[in-house]
Amino acid sequence: MKFFLHRWQRWFVLAGLTLVLAGCSESKPPAGNVEPMLIQPRVAVGKVHAGMTVDQVITAIGEPKRRTQTALTYPEYGLAVMHDQQGRIVAVLGGDVMGPNGPFAAAFGGRTKEGVGMNSTSEEIIAAFGEPEARERTGPRIESIRYPRQGLSFTLERNRVYHVIVRLGEEAPSESITLDLAPPADKK
Repeated sequence: MKFFLHRWQRWFVLAGLTLVLAGCSESKPPAGNVEPMLIQPRVAVGKVHAGMTVDQVITAIGEPKRRTQTALTYPEYGLAVMHDQQGRIVAVLGGDVMGPNGPFAAAFGGRTKEGVGMNSTSEEIIAAFGEPEARERTGPRIESIRYPRQGLSFTLERNRVYHVIVRLGEEAPSESITLDLAPPADKK
């Protein structure tokens, strides 16, 4: 059951993100407008910090080009800011889900303090963060490298990063639950 739920959640998120960002991939960001942003897993991506609200993000980086029920998209920065139902920011998606030639990939200037960002290789990612918790090939040229505890996920094509997900805030609770079926000590 855990594997099915995990796989289902992954496909649901991927489908949603594709819809959100694919609609924005049609418009090209202004050329030469790549703003360097520091990626700090679970803390911040540029001016977008853990704990911020949608209104605070808009104050910090401006009105989004597109707004959905769960995302603010900024083609000029090559990113989408995801939020929960309460309007709290939960993740920043950088790059382009459509691939390395998409306009969001060209516009996203985010890099970790180790220098990992757009066009980084799997070897550079592993040198910076160690062996991944999850690594999966989804085609002959597409690979996903994930560090859930650190809040990082990279998608590569032909061994070059073109999309990154940075989760903000504390680590999500484990998907598994342990139940103690023994009666309480006073009921024995």
